[in-house]
Amino acid sequence: GNERVVSHACAPCPPGTVNAAGGDDASANEDTDCDPVVCGVDERVRAHACVACADGTTNAAGDDASGSDTACDVAPAFGDDAHGAATPYASFVDD
Repeated sequence: GNERVVSHACAPCPPGTVNAAGGDDASANEDTDCDPVVCGVDERVRAHACVACADGTTNAAGDDASGSDTACDVAPAFGDDAHGAATPYASFVDD
C-alpha cells in the first residue's frame, strides 16, 4: 500500500510520507511521489510521525512529518490584558 514507483519498481515511501494504494503503474516511464503526512491541531512531529502534544501544550496544524521533529508550545495563559492580548502566565506568578 504505502509505496511509490522508482525506476520501474515499487519502493517504500520515505518516512513521514504516504501514497494511496493502487494507481501507480511500475511499467510506466515515470517515477511517482509520496505525499507528506501533515499533522493536525495539537500534534507535533516525532521520528517522522504525528504525535499528540503533552497536556498544557498546543500546536497549530500543518507540521510536515517528512521533515525534522517539531515541538509544541506552552498553552496560552488565562485572561486578557486591557488591549485584548493574552496575559502571559508569568504575569500571575509572584517571585
